[in-house]
Amino acid sequence: METAKMHSNGFMSFLSEYKVIPLAIGVVMGVAVNDVVKSIVDGIITPLIGLLTKLANIDSLSTLMVGDFKIGLVISAIISFIAVAFVVFTFAKVIMKDDAMLEKAK
Repeated sequence: METAKMHSNGFMSFLSEYKVIPLAIGVVMGVAVNDVVKSIVDGIITPLIGLLTKLANIDSLSTLMVGDFKIGLVISAIISFIAVAFVVFTFAKVIMKDDAMLEKAK
């Protein structure tokens, strides 16, 4: 019984020392935010890019090939990455602005 208590204390110490709980919360929040960002990109940003570039569907780029190379997949992935990065950047700016306002209020 004493060994089990020692392992339990060691495990709790490990969780505390390496801040595992906040990390786990961050991972869970990251998954949730990923769904929101993906919805914004797929539902708003990508159609806007399609309108601006006169493409009916940005995913149609994935069929673009140069010889044996699927260059369209790369272009589509780059566009998606830039769109996701823009949405995350915008969210971060809003959150940092709120944090700065809270710091001023103190």
